[in-house]
Amino acid sequence: MDWAFFKKDLQYIFLNQIVSSIPSWTIRIFFYKCSGMKIGPKARIGINTVIISPKSITIGCRRDAVHQAESAEPFLIGHPGVSPR
Repeated sequence: MDWAFFKKDLQYIFLNQIVSSIPSWTIRIFFYKCSGMKIGPKARIGINTVIISPKSITIGCRRDAVHQAESAEPFLIGHPGVSPR
């Protein structure tokens, strides 16, 4: 049995069935960070958001994302190797 694959499946189920439905942001952020996500200060992930590969996700500060959105430059958060253009 491939234990790495099994572990990834368990993590996917845990994050997307249990953690993503927790109404408390503080508890959700704790579990997301424990799973390997890098989350900046004041950044938010909405409830019931599907997380596929947490170790490859980096979310910056909420202020930076708002500033980037106001600058009319396209931006993509959380998926390395994909550019919006």
